[in-house]
Amino acid sequence: MRDTNITNDKPIMSNSKISMFGVSASGKTCFLYAMSQVMSRGVRQGNSLVQIISNRARQQMKLNAGYMKLAQRQWPQTSDKTESYDFKVSMQCNGYFSEIIDSLEIQDYRGGLLQSTQELDEEEFDNLMKSFRGSSAIIFIVDGQTLINALEPQERDISHANNTDVLEQFSAQSQIRFVENIFMEYKRVEEEVPPILIAISKGDVFASDYEQRNAMNLIKEYLPSIFAIGSQLTVGITTMSLGDNLGSDAEGGLIGQLKLSPDYNIHIPVIFGIYADLCYQYEEMTDENERKGLAAVLSALRSIFSKRIQLFINGRQAREA
Repeated sequence: MRDTNITNDKPIMSNSKISMFGVSASGKTCFLYAMSQVMSRGVRQGNSLVQIISNRARQQMKLNAGYMKLAQRQWPQTSDKTESYDFKVSMQCNGYFSEIIDSLEIQDYRGGLLQSTQELDEEEFDNLMKSFRGSSAIIFIVDGQTLINALEPQERDISHANNTDVLEQFSAQSQIRFVENIFMEYKRVEEEVPPILIAISKGDVFASDYEQRNAMNLIKEYLPSIFAIGSQLTVGITTMSLGDNLGSDAEGGLIGQLKLSPDYNIHIPVIFGIYADLCYQYEEMTDENERKGLAAVLSALRSIFSKRIQLFINGRQAREA
């Protein structure tokens, strides 16, 4: 364990891992491109600033090129394979600067992994389950449109109520329910499950607060293994977006207003993962000076996602995330 005081020369710890997966076309790739841009600039809260930057120059070039496509009104191609990204996390806190994590690995499982019409490769499924083991946090990304498709007509905003397609609804519901199967299977063989964040991408598609609330309620209903009272888990829900009224035109180009801003919560999943990781490190510490230094970091990180996440602990909603 390395020195945990926030100084200008030593990181808190060396290696961390976040496992990320999601439904088909949930926007994971675009999320990573946008998140890397926001976090490389840094997110400020009071006197604290958190930044992440790729440890690999070629990887950073790929992330930059992906976001450049978005800026040029093009949707980038998604990968058909699982990818791993390696970042360095630094933080300014209380007037000091430190690398708080020198290697943060984000494992991004391929799009379509949960597609109900596609046969799931057994080896890939096993690798997904193994990735949860040793992860600081699990990020599950589901897009707003999938959630709208899964809702019953009366639970949607009036502008979407007449757009119900039975097959589309079944496919959306099946993908979300399959996540419940994944968590149930993992909990059968593992005593400890890391904190989980349900990140709703494309949050700008919701036409009303009523529709968004129903979408969040649907998630809690479909994933009882992690939301039920007595689950012993820490679970959060947040919404995020790359801008306003985003979509595709007839040629597949990007329409709407792209906005690269923390106001749209694009940084929240990785901040949640970093916070979860450092909480674990804090619990393992015995040196009071180390604990004091890390407590200041945790407080600063907590203030960044406060009121941006609905947090549930052991199945009960916390008063404030």
